[in-house]
Amino acid sequence: MPVIPGVPRGASVMTSRRNGHSSQKGAALCFLVTLWFAGHPLAAPVVEYESLEPVTANLRAPCGVAFDSSGNLLVTESRRGRILVYDANHAPIRTIAGLHRPVAIAVAASGELLVADAETGSVEIFSRYMKHLGRLGSGLGEFGRPVGVAAGLNGNIYVADGGKNEVSVYGPERVRRFCFEKPDGGFRSLSALAINEQLGEVVVADMPTLQTEAGPVAVARIQTFDLEGRLRRSFFLSPPESGSWVYRPTGLAVDGRGNLYIADALQQVVHVLDGNGKALGIIHEPRAPLRSPLGVAMRSDGLLYVASMNGAAVQVFQVSISPPLKVTPLSLSIVASHSESSMPWRSVRLWNHGVTRIGWSMQNVPPWLVPATRSGSLQGSSWVDLEISIDHWMLDLGRHSASVKVESASGESATFNVYVEIVEGNPVHRLGDETPGLLLTLSILLGLWIVLRRTSGSRSSPGIEGSSGT
Repeated sequence: MPVIPGVPRGASVMTSRRNGHSSQKGAALCFLVTLWFAGHPLAAPVVEYESLEPVTANLRAPCGVAFDSSGNLLVTESRRGRILVYDANHAPIRTIAGLHRPVAIAVAASGELLVADAETGSVEIFSRYMKHLGRLGSGLGEFGRPVGVAAGLNGNIYVADGGKNEVSVYGPERVRRFCFEKPDGGFRSLSALAINEQLGEVVVADMPTLQTEAGPVAVARIQTFDLEGRLRRSFFLSPPESGSWVYRPTGLAVDGRGNLYIADALQQVVHVLDGNGKALGIIHEPRAPLRSPLGVAMRSDGLLYVASMNGAAVQVFQVSISPPLKVTPLSLSIVASHSESSMPWRSVRLWNHGVTRIGWSMQNVPPWLVPATRSGSLQGSSWVDLEISIDHWMLDLGRHSASVKVESASGESATFNVYVEIVEGNPVHRLGDETPGLLLTLSILLGLWIVLRRTSGSRSSPGIEGSSGT
């Protein structure tokens, strides 16, 4: 297994949900393979998921997955040369047989099905009614080994050719228009591509060879292009660039927020990263493990579908991604008086639910708010208490407030509010997280209860004495 020197080894643990219950997952994923996130254990990941009932009917070795405009699930089986169609409830509808080695599938804006066949070197085109309409370009042999296909709303069709190591673009008329700009050294071992319509980008996965202290090593890479094939950004799927090791990318999907879902056939997981390569977590279900995951697709309602080729199933996950930076509580209430010589310290807890270390700093801090520290760093999956006090001498009688932002160097932020009331004399309730005066209210109620008890006792005494003398 390729290893770049200087990266520590270890295991990771994350929390996932299955059928409404939480459980801890160890990351012993496949024989001698382990997962890495910049040296930090993944104890509280950004990514949470629930494993749902998989699609298994009639499946033997699924490869590619996609959805048509009606929400039907389309699955290719390369070994059996066919496409299976399921409705939104995963009930089988029909099967298209007679293909050679269909490995990837996509649906054009027109509703046509685009099927990459690795054996014939072609992309087959079917109507939404499953009638064969033809092929892209010159037909058979147009590609060396098509490994990925995607269709944009602009009508263009994008094909990743692992044989020729190029990405070709075809117009609605099925004629090649241009090839993508090649990065330094060109593409190497192209494996997948996907379209991010929101940002107008095409995301491509490949594995170039890098020279390291241990010799040449193949390292997974993500490159993002605009729809016209111009390179926008690129990063390797290894620390320190992404904080995550991806060893063999075989499938790729993009959600509505630009997050990437990358199937890793060697580690048997799906890695989740943001659009800039920051690792957000992994998807792995030990009780129903992925086995050689290949195609990945995101349904419009947010369900993630992963073709588990050697598992004879398409696994389904409900995925949610929470903000990596969080502050609790969201507000502090402080009641103070100028008669007090000093103010005690309070704290808010800053959480880093991400998987990599972040630098943070406080913004919008008013002069009367006194933080013990205004900046620092916080490793992934951990928290720190931020001590806060006030300089009450700077405030007039009355109510004051401030909204303080805690911002990370990478742009994430969380906000908490501070409410201060300066009163005359000694305040009954100095500090609280929600409702000032709660202790006073409880004290008054307790006093009234005691008075009522005594009054009730004094009224009942004469009656008791009279009855005893009868």
